Amino acid sequence: MNFLQEIIEQRLRERDELLSLAIDLKDGATLAWCYEHGRVVSRHDDDSKAHIRVSMDPANAARLKAYTD
Repeated sequence: MNFLQEIIEQRLRERDELLSLAIDLKDGATLAWCYEHGRVVSRHDDDSKAHIRVSMDPANAARLKAYTD
């Protein structure tokens, strides 16, 4: 990655939202989507849910409001 790309990436991350989510462990598609479209900061699983903290841009964050922990 060149210098300009790094600066652009950094500026975009500054606008990211940090979400705390509880996603059913059976919902692998949503979990994979979080990893693909965001930056998972932490994850803890219990018997039925993955409790994750993920940073992502506001447009993608809006899609996950139903999973807010």
